[in-house]
Amino acid sequence: HATGPAVPLTLGETLTRIAAAVGGGAQLTWVDETFLTANDVQPWLMLPLWLHAADAAFSQVDASRARAAGLTLRPLEDTARDTWAWECSS
Repeated sequence: HATGPAVPLTLGETLTRIAAAVGGGAQLTWVDETFLTANDVQPWLMLPLWLHAADAAFSQVDASRARAAGLTLRPLEDTARDTWAWECSS
């Protein structure tokens, strides 16, 4: 497994940085898991980056060995901009 960044980000930090990178006027609205499941929101597929609390370890894989072996990570903002540009060109 290879994950990043070296210093973990909260979901809020991740989304704020992505929103700033791609521009626009995104406004984050926080709701709890009970609200999402009550409204039939499916983790990951319908709401990327969200998993049930029981699956939270998914994003906490230790990648220190991969980084020590030479893995480099792109800045989150670069990935967000490039992904948005690709999506807009489709």
